[in-house]
Amino acid sequence: MSAQQAAGSSLPLLVLTAGMMNALRIEPQNPVYQERNNLTLTCYGEDECEKQKVMWTFPTDIALIGKQMKREKGYVSLNFPELSMLHDGARFRCSAHGCKNFTVPLEVRISIFSPPKDFYIDLPKSPLQIGVEVCSWCNVIEIHPMNNVQIGWYLGNTSNPLETSREMYSSSRISSKLCFIPKGCPS
Repeated sequence: MSAQQAAGSSLPLLVLTAGMMNALRIEPQNPVYQERNNLTLTCYGEDECEKQKVMWTFPTDIALIGKQMKREKGYVSLNFPELSMLHDGARFRCSAHGCKNFTVPLEVRISIFSPPKDFYIDLPKSPLQIGVEVCSWCNVIEIHPMNNVQIGWYLGNTSNPLETSREMYSSSRISSKLCFIPKGCPS
């Protein structure tokens, strides 16, 4: 079952497709929005990045008519007045320059899924730190069906150092987990 087959409404669901970073974070981390037809994402630079330029970039063509940006020291907020402006497969990312720590741009991908009432998503509570054994960790996003629904999803090619080019889906009635593994690491 693909994400398109799982689409039951036009409500967008945000998927953080970059898990290997230690200086950027996006809030809110709860990716399901069912209240108000409005979405604001704020990207924060941490540690050395607080004093650097944090910015949103748009690697794919995305209709952002009426988008609003609020820039402050160390963070930038992106507002979508109407969620209908976001389409399935759209991607945009937050990045910072001049940080001492190794920083991978944090990318957000829009996917269209079943109505949010049918499941919720757990994102990692805090960014995973990059250590010497970079291949030893696994960043997991877990989907929990709430009404015995089948869930499906797809991660397309991205330009971050994570292997996200293969389709992953699950029809589990319990949970579905996705593990991000850096390129070059044994699967």
